[in-house]
Amino acid sequence: MAALAGATAQPLSQFGTATVTPPECAGAADAGNTASYAASGFTGVAGRRLTDPGDPRVVVDQYVASFPDADAAAIYQDEQINGWQACTGTTVGVGTPPAAVRQFVVGPSNNEDGRLTVSLTEDRNRCQRALLTDSNVVIDVRACGPDVDQQATDVAVQIADKIS
Repeated sequence: MAALAGATAQPLSQFGTATVTPPECAGAADAGNTASYAASGFTGVAGRRLTDPGDPRVVVDQYVASFPDADAAAIYQDEQINGWQACTGTTVGVGTPPAAVRQFVVGPSNNEDGRLTVSLTEDRNRCQRALLTDSNVVIDVRACGPDVDQQATDVAVQIADKIS
């Protein structure tokens, strides 16, 4: 995935409302999906969507969600670890009408150094999901493009490095 120089940035003040089927895989397939945060106890959210005007397949969705304390953020991440593992091998539909539903196949999740990651594949596109916590903040990223590998993790780590 080429650097997103010249990318269009859209600020997001709330979680995304895409419909995900099956719904229990919302966290694995869609960064910042309302359904995966609904009962989490988060206290605030901010996000941004970056798109490459030259290639509509290249999109990075990034969210930060605050929680009352570090324990609440860690509990949310633990719940996602179990949920993402249960979705391995599942074909997941993600869409917001009237846009077409995107079909992702969820790969095996990995939880290393406090970073939860999973690869998603669709037709000619790859995505990576990354979720990590820093204190009471959950950082939630999905990077998609024709040659995505570790980009979601890289973005999440860069965000975490800026949290004080």
